[in-house]
Amino acid sequence: MGGSYRRPLTEEEIKSAVNLSHGRAESQNNFYAGLRYRLASLLQAADFAFRMETAALTANKQWALDRDGWATRLSYRMWDLTPNAELLQAAETGDLNTRSRPTA
Repeated sequence: MGGSYRRPLTEEEIKSAVNLSHGRAESQNNFYAGLRYRLASLLQAADFAFRMETAALTANKQWALDRDGWATRLSYRMWDLTPNAELLQAAETGDLNTRSRPTA
């Protein structure tokens, strides 16, 4: 699910998605109804439909993209795809903010 939003999901977003699917499946007594409802809500989510980039104020009082924003921008620039797990992991650990180049 996080890949669809081009960033890792928060614990609250995961709980909300699970509760939504589970609640709908129980109310309709149909597991697949829960999945259909969750998929429909995913396709309507602003984070899915739009590439939303957020900026943060840096130490030198300038605005810069947050780590997930850099991963998304890089991924779309190079592959025209959402960032994969490896790129999101590099963003989370701060490896995208270094000038060092990976060795092959």
